[in-house]
Amino acid sequence: MVSYSASFWLTNRGVLTAAFMVLMLCFIITGVVGVPSHDYARGYLGGTPYHSIWYNDAFLIPLALMLTFVGNLCKCYGKKRMAVIGPAIFILGLIGAAVSQDSLVFIGFRVLQGIGAAVCAALAGGYLNGGIGKPYSEIGKGLFVVNFAFGATVGISLAAYTTWYLSWRLIYAGLALLLFSAWVLIIRYMPSDEGDPNQAIDWLTFYLICAGFGIFSCSLVVGNQQEWFQSSFYII
Repeated sequence: MVSYSASFWLTNRGVLTAAFMVLMLCFIITGVVGVPSHDYARGYLGGTPYHSIWYNDAFLIPLALMLTFVGNLCKCYGKKRMAVIGPAIFILGLIGAAVSQDSLVFIGFRVLQGIGAAVCAALAGGYLNGGIGKPYSEIGKGLFVVNFAFGATVGISLAAYTTWYLSWRLIYAGLALLLFSAWVLIIRYMPSDEGDPNQAIDWLTFYLICAGFGIFSCSLVVGNQQEWFQSSFYII
């Protein structure tokens, strides 16, 4: 292991580390900051309280499903290509959600956020926990823990603050700008890799996961709204 020095951040490796930390930070904060569907909240979209459940689940369910698929895509298309595509989708979802005026449109952009955030989280976690290089592995793991704890803490504080004082639209716009800066650094400094053209994409497994976990997760949300849990057939 190499000793830590402030000059580390002036190297290409240090710049990439900072960029991937931003990816992880944006993923955590976006997942933690809730968007309440109540008329007392700033940036109210006119949705129902049931919509507010989907405001979170429309992000979390695609995120969980996509996380199982990122590794396969990286092997097939290369890590850099995915590190460019993932944040781009995430940025699009953040900007779209920030300017949304309709509750259902907002939910659609939350789905995009979940897909992009899954790629960002997987690549950032992989880089900080190994991709940073064996001599720097301890530094990377420490930064991962600090970044995760800081993001969760800040996210919870922002969630409370946005409900009463600051519109969540500004939070999403700010995260999009921060993510864009990291995206530019990744394009500039991350080494290119072509991936393995012979690597097959395991679509069958992904479809089965979506059909199983995806439908089950959605049914829990809908079931809670429609009181399906009163039905013994649904429980079985």
